[in-house]
Amino acid sequence: MKENKNDIVYDVSIIGAGMGGLSAAGLLQKKQLKTILFESHYYVGGCAGYFKRREGFFDVGATTLSGFCDNRPLSKFINDMEINYQIYKEEIGIHAYHGDTELRYFSDKRELIEEVRLKFNYDSREFIEKITKIEKLLWNVLDEIQSFPKITLKDTLAVIKYAPQLLRHVSIFYKSFYDILPKDLKENEEFIVFLDQMLLISTQQKSKKCPAFVGIIGFLYPLDTYSSRGGMHGFCKAITDKIKEDGGNIHLKEQVQSVKKVNSLYHIQTNKGLYQSKKIVFNTPPSVSSKILNQDHEKNIIKKKELNKGHVWGAMTAYFSIKLSKNLRSRYHQVILDQEDKKIFETSSLFFSFSHPNEKDLIRVTVSTHIEKKLFHSKDDEYIYLKSRFKALVIICFDKYLKLETKQLKFDSVSTPLTWNHYTQRPRGEVGGLRHTSPLSLLRLLPNKVSKDVYYVGDYSFPGQGIVSVIQGSYNVKTIL
Repeated sequence: MKENKNDIVYDVSIIGAGMGGLSAAGLLQKKQLKTILFESHYYVGGCAGYFKRREGFFDVGATTLSGFCDNRPLSKFINDMEINYQIYKEEIGIHAYHGDTELRYFSDKRELIEEVRLKFNYDSREFIEKITKIEKLLWNVLDEIQSFPKITLKDTLAVIKYAPQLLRHVSIFYKSFYDILPKDLKENEEFIVFLDQMLLISTQQKSKKCPAFVGIIGFLYPLDTYSSRGGMHGFCKAITDKIKEDGGNIHLKEQVQSVKKVNSLYHIQTNKGLYQSKKIVFNTPPSVSSKILNQDHEKNIIKKKELNKGHVWGAMTAYFSIKLSKNLRSRYHQVILDQEDKKIFETSSLFFSFSHPNEKDLIRVTVSTHIEKKLFHSKDDEYIYLKSRFKALVIICFDKYLKLETKQLKFDSVSTPLTWNHYTQRPRGEVGGLRHTSPLSLLRLLPNKVSKDVYYVGDYSFPGQGIVSVIQGSYNVKTIL
């Protein structure tokens, strides 16, 4: 065992500097708790992080920023942390392509309604206005629940004021998103193709399996989509700078090996030393958390949740840089593959995320897709072949659908579920937390409060995927810790 490096007793130790751990560290330090954040890799951010190349910083995943309107989690977080961070509202949240048809998910509702009318000959005004009101209601309710998914009496009393409205829309809790669609949209096969692939990004489910209450938030998220000039590097740096300014500690390249309670304190053993803490916050996969915990009670709770996990996709990504002849109208593009393209690779769509230009006018592009983890077992000849096929698919789709006037395209690399497993320690490179099929599936989530002194943040402990969800979970921990 390595020697105790100091006699400092931290109020909270956070394990894992993904966006959940990073935001939790910031909020808890702001609460004047003495925090220390451990991350086993060079950079923070996890699945929503970044890495550096000569061309600049690439986003690890094709990450979008949302949750800024109506005082939602990201706007609250930036204001509460007092972060001076420049963001840009995207006029088109996502620009999607399928065959000869394009669908622009405008951030302006009126423009989105008009786009649906033009592309699918349907007036969606009533439907979109209705689900927009429900979405606002759902966020209001989520903001009141502070011990998710263990709803307490206090939580119940806090949300009871919304009961009349929730009862009017009770069907969203037992119907799929497909079920609540207007008849004309249900019968429009092309619309369903676009809808299913967009929901796959935001909820990891297609419309017929996605619960309506999850699908509503997932369908409307492009209306609240932003980008930043620094990408995820800029966002993460703004948070880490503020944590340090407020007195917090961030230890990179320091892997936690074990956590053991000794009397009233937790002893955290890392590859570099021994630390003491009053409380622990995990932002790691359940398999990792249960492995390093020595307390049987918390370990069993976490391990049980991990065993109850449903099917989760793996992630596959590609990275390249370009110069463009003119400005982009949208930084987020989704290519829905036709049958010919699907033959090249076993996936259904590609999501392209474009950075703002750097000082060399270079734009970094991150491309991601959902992939079956079982395709990747080891780094053998088949593995290399699949990577080359994916690279070819990315270039084909970029040229075929986006049709941008580019110069100096330089391909960087392809990452597979095995790559993601290495950098995030998620089993076989899974991404996006848990898939939800009904309100009951929410019970499979890890509670934000595991026990008296052990807490959990991240997409294993809060419904939905993405930065907006995990930051909401960090707010829960801040409140109950």
